[in-house]
Amino acid sequence: ASDALAIAKSLMNKSRKELKEAEVALTRAEQRKRDSKDLAIKSANEAKECEIYAVETKHYIQKVKKQLEKCEKKSNTASTVTSTALTEAKISEDRAVEAEHRAKRSSATAAADHAKSDTETEREVQLEKEAASLQKQCKEANSAVRVSKQKVATIDDGHQKASAQLASIEKNEQYGSELRRRIERQELESHAEDDDQDLAKYLKKYRAKCQEVDNLWNKLLNANQDRKNIEKKKVRMQRALDEAAHKVKIQSTAGVHSRSKADQSAALADQVAEYAEEEREAANMRQIASERAEENLHNLGTQQASLIAQVDEAEKAHLDAEEKKLQANMLTEKHDGEAFNARDTKKYHQRVERKNIQVKAAVKAHLAASSEKKAADTNVAETSCALNANADVYHKAKVDASTQKHQINAERRMESNAVSAFKKYKALVQEAEVAKEAAAAAQVTAARKASGVRSSKDYRMKKSKVKEVAMNLANLTTLHSTKFRFFEGSLTLPFNNMHNIAEGKMIQIMSNEDDFEARQWREFNKNHMTRIYPSRMHQLRLNQSNYNPVLPWSLGCQIASLNQQICDAFVLVNDGRFRVNGSCGYVLKPEFMIERKGGDISKRNRFSADMPQKWTVKVLSGYNLPKPKKKALAGNVNVRVRVTLYDGGLSAPTVHLTDTVKNNGLNPIWNEYNGAAFSVVEPSAAILLFSLWDVGEETDVDNSEDFIAAAAMPISCLREGYRSIALFDSNHMRCGSHAYSCLFVNIGAEYEKKLQ
Repeated sequence: ASDALAIAKSLMNKSRKELKEAEVALTRAEQRKRDSKDLAIKSANEAKECEIYAVETKHYIQKVKKQLEKCEKKSNTASTVTSTALTEAKISEDRAVEAEHRAKRSSATAAADHAKSDTETEREVQLEKEAASLQKQCKEANSAVRVSKQKVATIDDGHQKASAQLASIEKNEQYGSELRRRIERQELESHAEDDDQDLAKYLKKYRAKCQEVDNLWNKLLNANQDRKNIEKKKVRMQRALDEAAHKVKIQSTAGVHSRSKADQSAALADQVAEYAEEEREAANMRQIASERAEENLHNLGTQQASLIAQVDEAEKAHLDAEEKKLQANMLTEKHDGEAFNARDTKKYHQRVERKNIQVKAAVKAHLAASSEKKAADTNVAETSCALNANADVYHKAKVDASTQKHQINAERRMESNAVSAFKKYKALVQEAEVAKEAAAAAQVTAARKASGVRSSKDYRMKKSKVKEVAMNLANLTTLHSTKFRFFEGSLTLPFNNMHNIAEGKMIQIMSNEDDFEARQWREFNKNHMTRIYPSRMHQLRLNQSNYNPVLPWSLGCQIASLNQQICDAFVLVNDGRFRVNGSCGYVLKPEFMIERKGGDISKRNRFSADMPQKWTVKVLSGYNLPKPKKKALAGNVNVRVRVTLYDGGLSAPTVHLTDTVKNNGLNPIWNEYNGAAFSVVEPSAAILLFSLWDVGEETDVDNSEDFIAAAAMPISCLREGYRSIALFDSNHMRCGSHAYSCLFVNIGAEYEKKLQ
């Protein structure tokens, strides 16, 4: 049908072309005839137009003279209006100046009240600080009282123990009677050389214990005296604290009153300023009105002069029109004689009729071919609509089945969680009863008071920071954060619910031997959003380093948050991901991570196996490599290239190191023969990082490496062949000494053959 339509169209175009040529010949013959007639008619029309123009100019002169009389009347009226407007503008200007003086006085009063309120507020803050300091001293005094009481109790226990030991010594069966006899005679120190050895030791022990009891008693008296002094100091501190609290309360009332007065003065000043602005606007408007009146008067004068000039020009035009009328009548008689000679056009009409018959036959054949093609196109469109309808029905059925499956899994998980929670509830009830019996009433009261104080302070602090959110802004919020529990429940959530998951939780999910949760996570990310942020766990984050963002990208997570304040390999990887579209916005996810609805079936569930799975990279040479900062003034660079593949998964990245080219940063040459082979698991998410390093000399103690330049690019953007890679600095910029830095490589790709 298309071929027949093309042939019919070609024949129709050929016939139309021949018809057009015949019509052109006929048109030329008739044109010659018409030209003579037209010239005669044109000359007659010009004569008639000149006559009409002469009449019109005569009427126009009369009309302009009437306008001139009206303009003179308007000019007299405008002069009166201008004088009135100038008088009103002067009166309004005086009122505006007076209102502005009142506004300045009100502003000065408001500023004085505001300064007074600030003074009262600063005094209130100072008193609160003094009260806080006294409260701190009271707490220290309470602590000192407790310490002194403990000290008294400790010394009293030691005194009682020493007295008991002394009593047991006095009740000794062997030497007790001798000891009491000597105590009555006060002869403990005499006859020491006459006593036997055991009796001397016994008496010595008794004297030492007596001395210890006396010392402990003196310490006990001193400790009691210190405790009384500290308690008196505590009472004085408490009284001072109460007085300070009373002063704070009085000052708070005075501050509230002064602030209220300052707000009222500010409101009054605003009202007076607004009135002054209104008066100023009125004065400006009247001034503008007076200026416009003067301008109108000037315009009327100009218009009057213009009308006088128009009258003069119209009289000249009337005379010119009479002369042109006579010339046009003479030309009309001449062209009438020339039109009589051109008459014979019959043969041209016969040729045009024959070509019209041929064109009608060709058009009829073209219409028949068009109807046949139209019927064929209708059949194709109906078949395509049926295909898309069946695809939409299949997708809807698939989504419904998946939703029902997830709901069943979520209900089972919730039942299991409910049983576990009930068991934990019983254990917690028993522990709560034991804890309740062990708690003391005084501790509960003190805890409540302390909690009340903290809550009031937190409330005051938070209230000072809270700002009212406009309802219109709240209504614009689309995404809502929901706590992650398990993916069976998450898959049943509406599309506008998103999860915020820490790095540690992500690694825990991916570490499971069964990849069921990872597959569920990918399914969740097809219709929902997920944000991954760095973990605070000490085991994962010893400093402000970053995690590998390729892992969340391979799971379909839309947002991977990184610490941008440092430049490490993962920040360079993140920069390479967004070079896909020239670093100018969002990057689309791979097709196999998107759940399409209807449309082209060929784009559904496309997996990354369609992309090359194995790549070979050979580093050949580099150009214009800059020096690191510590060698900027002196020294040459020893360049080594590190090629790193960051793939999806928890495995370590694949690294390839080239040899070191010494003392050459202008054009180092490696010219690798074998290069490095990289096997890629997730080609749609993997990133290849090229980084260049300045290797220290062998004589250096630390043998460190200094960063030179780097470039990262997605595996999906790689192309085979010889490629020049533009290099960037640590700030992801290509300027200054990095403006012309590049790396020349050879890249090869192949597909891995997978067993059926």
